[in-house]
Parts: sequence; structure tokens; C-alpha cells
Amino acid sequence: MRLLLSLQEESGAFESTVHIGAATLPDYNGFVTALVLRELGPLANSPGFQDARDRALDFLEQCESPFRSGFFAFWPRNRWPYWLPIVLDDADDTAVIASQLLHHGRIDSGRARRIASEALVPYRLENTAAGPEASWIRPGAFLTWLHHDCAPNPIDCVVNVNVVAFLSQIGFRDRPGYREACEMVMAGISWAGRCWENLEVLSPYYPEPFELVAALDYALRSGASELRAAREELDRFPASDVPDSRMRVLFSIADRSFLWSSAAVWAARRVVREARLSQKLD
Repeated sequence: MRLLLSLQEESGAFESTVHIGAATLPDYNGFVTALVLRELGPLANSPGFQDARDRALDFLEQCESPFRSGFFAFWPRNRWPYWLPIVLDDADDTAVIASQLLHHGRIDSGRARRIASEALVPYRLENTAAGPEASWIRPGAFLTWLHHDCAPNPIDCVVNVNVVAFLSQIGFRDRPGYREACEMVMAGISWAGRCWENLEVLSPYYPEPFELVAALDYALRSGASELRAAREELDRFPASDVPDSRMRVLFSIADRSFLWSSAAVWAARRVVREARLSQKLD
């Protein structure tokens, strides 16, 4: 926990590292900050972490678009890094950030449902003419970028799991896109044929399969029981073939030219693992 606190900037954001070829740069963005709170779960409300939590939530609120209420992006517009052009608001940031703002009382359930209805549900895949390599994609699943004229606008299974988790959290399991996203994730994992490397195709923004596992675990904790079969199928993938990654990549841009890792997210996961082990030992 001390390491985690040391990785928080004065702004409230938690540190990540962006890898651009051989270069590395520190980065402070809303998505990593929301992931830290999400990974900590109930521990985010512990007495020693409350100030850090509140500053993190302040930062997350700044990631909301100044032009479209309820739409969130990777960074606040006034803190966008010089090395990447400003991009559109996206489903991943919107779902993950809104989920944490709701969980910690910064928005109420009514506001959360308006965000889902206006910023997520309208942006879904209308049809698909995918070939065999993408036969798992389903019309009705959630697009990544929250704009109808954006092209390309990839379908990503981890993004869809994060949206499903948020919709389940707010009681929107009957809304358009929820069932289609769940079915697509199951279809994609089945298509992978219990080969870890094939999972990379399912999530262009998430190079490492463990992030799909982590997203599914969180969605199940949020009540998205429709994804249980998908998570159980991942348990049947051979443990001996799990890809090794020293960088521990969390996510990337679609062409993999920018990769993000985060000691803060790693530290949050370690804190939770150690807390669970202590409970078992007790």
C-alpha cells in the first residue's frame, strides 16, 4: 500500500508507463486511476487510503468531456499529453470511470443510468460481414469509440466486458447490447480453441490475455452472471501455455505502437492478494 500511495500524482492520478518503441514515459491517465480503485475494491475505503481515493475520484471527474455530458476519455482535455493527438471519448473509459464514480458516491444511480443510455447503448455494431477470423463478432455488441462516423471503430471483447459490468452494476441487464456482448465474448473465447495466443485477436486494445480474465472476474463480481460460462472456459485453457510478459502490458492502442504498463495497478492487485491470503491464514 505504501508503494501504491507513492505512485499517485498530486492531481490524484496514479502513475503508468507508456512504452513507445524503445522509449518510456510516465503517464497519468483516468483509466489506470479507475483500475486502481476497481482492483482495490472495499480496500479503497480503508482509513489509510481515503484521501488518496478522494483525490483519485476528483481526477476521474475531470476526464468527462466538456462537450458531451456523461462521455469520458483517457485523460482530461486540459491534461492531454503532447505525444498523442486528442482522440474521441470511448466506451472503455466511460464504463470503467462511471462505474467507480457510482461505486464511491460521486454520481447517483439516475446519473449512471443516463450515462449508459446516452453514451453507451446507442454506440453498437449495426451489422458485420466478418470473415472466419472474426466469426465471433456479433451485431449489437458495443463499439469502442463513441461516435457513429469514426472509422475504423474496432470491436474489443475486454471493452465489451467492461461495459457489461457497468450495465449489470446499474441494473441494465435487459438493455440492448448487453446480451449480444455476452454472447460475443463467449463465442470469441470458444473460437480461440483454448489457445492463449488466439485471445489476442479478440481484444485489439489488450495484448495480454490476463486482462480479459481480470475484466471477467470484475464483471462477475458486478452481477453479470451471463459471463460465468466464458470465465469458466478460460479456466480450461492450459496453464502451461500462458504467455510470459515481463512488461505486464495492461493495454495499448490498436496497432500496438503505444503500450501501457502500470506499477500502480500491479501494486493494487498485490495488496488485494495479500489481504485475501491474510484472511485465509487467519
